[in-house]
Amino acid sequence: MPNRANALTAAAGEHYVAYRLSRMEYLVGLTRSGSPSVDLMVCHPEKGTQVSIQVKTSKFAHRYERRKKIEYWAWRVGKQVASLPGDSIVYAFVSLEGDKGDPICRTFIVPSKEVAARVETDGPNAYWFITDGFAIDDKNEKKWLEDWRLITDTLTGDK
Repeated sequence: MPNRANALTAAAGEHYVAYRLSRMEYLVGLTRSGSPSVDLMVCHPEKGTQVSIQVKTSKFAHRYERRKKIEYWAWRVGKQVASLPGDSIVYAFVSLEGDKGDPICRTFIVPSKEVAARVETDGPNAYWFITDGFAIDDKNEKKWLEDWRLITDTLTGDK
């Protein structure tokens, strides 16, 4: 069972993503705590189209590798990620930074197929750095940072 601080961080990320999508006027439902594959169910209010979202949150996602002189973002995802690829499943990687009085949230929206293809599950990989984790390097940062279109285009049928 995750410790209380980790559970609160996870809940903060899930609620933050739900807030952002609700502000875009989509219907958002949070699943029960501890659901293994889906944290949010999002639906278009008129069209009925839906997207499932797995949210991963970290307070320290941004990292710097001194030896290689590179910056990257990283989250633990677990081995179940390989069983989740699908067009209607999306990952929202949330980085909670700053302090409690001045929070900064960054969200990376990534297709589940992309996550499944890039996760290293058998040991540290020279490129992705962490076991059972997903990392975003400088080259892919702009590709996924705050790109909510992956979700909204699917819901509106523009994809």
